[in-house]
Amino acid sequence: MRCWPLTRLLSASFRAYASDTLSRDDIERVLNSIADSNNYQAAAAAPVIRMIEYLKQYIDPKDDSKADISISWVLPFTCIGLPLPDTIR
Repeated sequence: MRCWPLTRLLSASFRAYASDTLSRDDIERVLNSIADSNNYQAAAAAPVIRMIEYLKQYIDPKDDSKADISISWVLPFTCIGLPLPDTIR
């Protein structure tokens, strides 16, 4: 896959697609929108991909030890030594 500098890509796109009904600004807006969408998707997927790799590395699905991988939470006030309510334990 060839990686072109942005200015060269924009110039080529302007030449190829600019017309009386589609201005250079419209083309630039579309390309920026596509870039924004790609960046958002990459940012949203990164933590999920990292977690999948972590699970593959550290959790053996064939292991029958019943390791607990559930998500747990602790209320902030427990950090100062207050007991958890019985309904949370």
